Amino acid sequence: MDQETQAEAKKVEKLLDEIKENTTIRPTRNFMNGVLQGAGIVVGTIVGIALIGWLLSIFGVIPGFNIIVNNLTDILKNRY
Repeated sequence: MDQETQAEAKKVEKLLDEIKENTTIRPTRNFMNGVLQGAGIVVGTIVGIALIGWLLSIFGVIPGFNIIVNNLTDILKNRY
């Protein structure tokens, strides 16, 4: 091989090493991904249930829920 080809081969080898280093999944990264995914599912579920409950209370489907919301609103207004 000539020197130009060897220099290009070394550049390609360096780039491939960088790609391998950046795409290798480490156990700590897997753990953190799992924790964040679990937290996202919990938060999303809570927000979704609250939104559905709020919409159902607006339409009067859940009769007791409206009383609870009114009590909580009064408590928050008096406190702040």
